[in-house]
Amino acid sequence: MTRAKLSDLIDQTDPSAVLKEVQTTLDDAFPDNPLDTVAAAFDNIVSIYEGRNPDFKACSTGYHNLQHTTDTFLAMARLLHGGAVSGETFTSDHVATGLIAALFHDSGWLHPGNLRYGGNRSQTHPWLRGEKRRSPGALRRSFRNDQGKPPAWPSVDSLH
Repeated sequence: MTRAKLSDLIDQTDPSAVLKEVQTTLDDAFPDNPLDTVAAAFDNIVSIYEGRNPDFKACSTGYHNLQHTTDTFLAMARLLHGGAVSGETFTSDHVATGLIAALFHDSGWLHPGNLRYGGNRSQTHPWLRGEKRRSPGALRRSFRNDQGKPPAWPSVDSLH
C-alpha cells in the first residue's frame, strides 16, 4: 500500500485549487468565520505575482514565487486548523491576519511597476536590499480603497 502525501491531495500549482482547499479546511475548523477579506487578499496577491497589478512587475524570482506563496498560505491554514481542533481559540482577526501575513510574507521581493534598473544582472538589484521591510508596504498598496488609501488594519504594521 502506497502512503498518500499531502501534495497528492491538491494541485499546489493551481492557485484556485489552493484557495478552495484553504476554504474547505477553514470551514471545518471555523464554520462561522467569513473569509471574504482573505479571499480578496488571495486574489490581490495572485494578480500581483502574475503581473496583472499595475503597481508591481510580475514575479521573476525562482523561489519566492506564487507557488511558494500559496504553499505558505496553505501551510498556515493547516496550522490554524490543527490548532483549532486541538483546542486553541482563534478570533476571526487572528485567522485573517495569519493567512494574509502568509500571503504577503515575501511580497517585498516584488518590484514596483515603475522600476527601471540598468545595472549588471549578476548584481543584487538595489530594490532587493530591503525586501523584508517592504512586504507590509506591498500589502497596503495592494488594498487601496476607492480614495487611494490603504485599509485601517492595526495588525499590518506587525507583519515584518
